[in-house]
Amino acid sequence: MRSVKLLAIASAILLLGFSQASGAPKAVKLSFALALPAKAAPYHGVFVPWAKEIEQRTNGLVKTEFYLSATLVKPRDAYRGVVKGIADVSYIRHSTTPGRFPLISVLELPFMAPSSEVGARVLNELYDKFPEMQAEHDDVHLLALGCGVPIELHTVKKPARSLEDIKGMKIATSKSGAVALEGAGAVPVVMIAPDFYGALEKGVVDGLAIPYGALGGWKLYEVTNYHTNAHMGVATYWVAMNKGTWNKLPADIQKIITEVSDKIPTTFSSAITDEMNRTIGKVKKLGHEIIDLPSEEMTRWRATAKPAWEKWVKDMEAKGLPGRAALDEAVRLVNKYR
Repeated sequence: MRSVKLLAIASAILLLGFSQASGAPKAVKLSFALALPAKAAPYHGVFVPWAKEIEQRTNGLVKTEFYLSATLVKPRDAYRGVVKGIADVSYIRHSTTPGRFPLISVLELPFMAPSSEVGARVLNELYDKFPEMQAEHDDVHLLALGCGVPIELHTVKKPARSLEDIKGMKIATSKSGAVALEGAGAVPVVMIAPDFYGALEKGVVDGLAIPYGALGGWKLYEVTNYHTNAHMGVATYWVAMNKGTWNKLPADIQKIITEVSDKIPTTFSSAITDEMNRTIGKVKKLGHEIIDLPSEEMTRWRATAKPAWEKWVKDMEAKGLPGRAALDEAVRLVNKYR
């Protein structure tokens, strides 16, 4: 038994790159590619603590070097960068790689998830239930799945208290918000985030549809006055490690990384929800009006998404994927946790 234990220890030493000559351990350094700046909540609230806990629990053998603001790989190349080993670890939203994750996009349908916490729970349960979703991540070692806070509606001159109020409104948004807006009767104007401020200030658009975190990050509360919590859609995210990197790690190190990574969906939701609440607090201090839609009105808004949901089902089933089953289960779980 003693010889078996010694053999296991020796194998771990070799895999982690110990220097036999000096007798001192040489730490594995994981490159972690992020498109985020240092001030972003997921970086300082989720991934820095993740890296510190892994380093502490491995007695300093596994360290992480972060490459921020897309300095190692561009956002659109994040997944491929992990597959190819350009980065050992990365994180970004699924929709950054269009068409690569078709079935898991059920959670990004308009008006699907009402919060990051609900979305994360539903997303992970769906992943466990549908092998097709697991297969979409087959070429990496998936560490965690997370869910963003919802897209909300922020307007300049006119508050949006009902569907009738937003009919014909020109609303700046990203591609992810456009489908929800169009279904609800607004006119989506897709543009990049740096252009939002000027478009609002000049009256080119009547408002915008983005999460509160982005509203605060781009200081768009300076050019909006009303904020309607309509929960128009969420983004889903993956955190993954290169398979080759993962397979080189000994089982005990893999176990530690798995245990620490299992916390990511919860810490991610907590960090970005805290960021959202800070922005809400800021707009309240500015005297802005925050509108929570009554349940009956929220049901009306959500019903406008049904045509988009049905189109998604048809598109999935045309690819041979269980679109109807995934949608029905997503709706069931959202209603369960709502």
